[in-house]
Amino acid sequence: ASNGQAESIVGKFKTAMKKMCTNSNSDVEVNLNTWLLNYHNTPHPATGVEPSVLMMGRRLRSPLSLINPLSCKTSLQHRMKETDQRIESPPYSALIPLL
Repeated sequence: ASNGQAESIVGKFKTAMKKMCTNSNSDVEVNLNTWLLNYHNTPHPATGVEPSVLMMGRRLRSPLSLINPLSCKTSLQHRMKETDQRIESPPYSALIPLL
C-alpha cells in the first residue's frame, strides 16, 4: 500500500522546485526556504489550520503578515479555537494521550 498524502506533497514539492529553478532565482536553498515558509503558512484542508500553528502555536512571519499583522492575529485566534474543537472531536481525540 502506498501513502497518497506523502506522494502528493512530494509531487507538489517537485513541481514547485522545478518552476522556481527555471525562474530568475536559481538558488536551491532560497527556493527551498520559500517553499517551506509558504507550505507551513498555508491552512491544511483536513484541519483548516496552518502546520506552523499546530507545531508552534503561531503563524510564521511572512512579508504578507508584516503588511497587516492585526488581521493575521484575529484570524489566527479564530482558527485556533476551531482547531481545538476539531482536535477534541472523535477522529483526533483518540490521538491525544490521556494524562
